[in-house]
Amino acid sequence: MAQMTVKAAAEKYLKDLECCQLAGSCSDCFYGVCAHVCVTGLLIQASRKEGSVEKVDAGSCKSCYVESCYPCVITEDCCKYAACGVCISLIPNTYCAAKIGELYSFGTNVIARSEIMRQNGVALPGDVCCHSCFPGCFCTSCNDSAFVRAVKIRAANKKTAVTGLVF
Repeated sequence: MAQMTVKAAAEKYLKDLECCQLAGSCSDCFYGVCAHVCVTGLLIQASRKEGSVEKVDAGSCKSCYVESCYPCVITEDCCKYAACGVCISLIPNTYCAAKIGELYSFGTNVIARSEIMRQNGVALPGDVCCHSCFPGCFCTSCNDSAFVRAVKIRAANKKTAVTGLVF
């Protein structure tokens, strides 16, 4: 995956989605589907920490953030997102719980995506809600994973460039 700015990653993976447009690689889809909660937690973190998906910004769970497992990492936002999902699943009426869970997932995704785009000066598309309403059609989870992976690669390349400087 090539290095790109956070703005370019936001435009490619969060804004300019077309129906049935797959993310950059099979790995993006794998992580988007199998590590959905972790990827969503990283999206929330990126929206709150100005694009940072780094361990230093992982909150109280940073001791559980294993760099080599990225994006399958545990962050404070990941734990909060999962905990809310568990609480919603405890609602006795399963139909009601399912609808509240869908609304929670939809709202979280729209807010996190919108905030990341706003922070990076990316014009919000009118269909940002559509991307979250129909995640299967727009491969939203795969594109979310591609976004957090692209941001992490950029951060790693920045660190390498700074470490390689000779003083």
